[in-house]
Amino acid sequence: MTLKTAKTLGLMASIISIVSPLIITIVQGAVLLQFINFILSFGSNLNSGGALNLEPFLSTFTLFQYVTFGFAGLSMIGYVLFMVAMYLLAQHYNTPKIFRNLLNVLLIQITAGVATIAVAIICLLATLGSFTSAGSTGVPSFVMSFLFIILAVVVVWYALSIYCGLLYKRSFDSLAEKTGVDRFKTAGLIYLVGIILPLPFVIWIAWVFAAIGYHDISTDQPSDAVYQSPQDTKTTKRCSHCDAENLLDSSYCCVCGRQIQSQMDLTAESFDIKP
Repeated sequence: MTLKTAKTLGLMASIISIVSPLIITIVQGAVLLQFINFILSFGSNLNSGGALNLEPFLSTFTLFQYVTFGFAGLSMIGYVLFMVAMYLLAQHYNTPKIFRNLLNVLLIQITAGVATIAVAIICLLATLGSFTSAGSTGVPSFVMSFLFIILAVVVVWYALSIYCGLLYKRSFDSLAEKTGVDRFKTAGLIYLVGIILPLPFVIWIAWVFAAIGYHDISTDQPSDAVYQSPQDTKTTKRCSHCDAENLLDSSYCCVCGRQIQSQMDLTAESFDIKP
């Protein structure tokens, strides 16, 4: 049941990651066309002295805002479904690194985001303070400091993105090894390439391969999670005569020196069963 649930959630998450960018791109194209039409009509209305109609452009832009926010929320839902699916798969195959790599990505992104905001605010306040005290002569140094901050943030985020892409690849590779579905290896490799380049379209292709991979997971595979009872983990046994503790494979007691009888022998002796 866990494997079927994980397969369904993973497939749903991948489909969301595939569909959301397509819808947003289509709406962005519609806004761009309306903007071009607005510019062209603006020039013609200036020449003819007619009134400028902004309603089509504003209505399309409003639709774009609603669609963007809506699919941003849907993308978050897809990410949660993806994480839950990978957690269930890690449990089913008894391979924690399938989920642990993704959890590390999440922690890195949260930490880097908070650190970036804090550093940006501190540097911006310090730069503004130096700009105010320096007056007009501080304009060039203010601009250079601001550009340096932006460049440093971009470089750090790019390096962290590559590392996170590598963790994604490791997670997909582990999943491919356990499921026997090579589509996951392809998805992980393409995802990493899309991060390095960086090209959102390449990352989109990676999610297509991930969706195919989730679809190809066989639900008839046995679970690798093995339950160990307390008896399975015993490494010692007690002497049947003096109750001293001995190694599990010992035949004679290390204290009294007498032969250690097994539980089966003791049971037979108590019922006076003779061979």
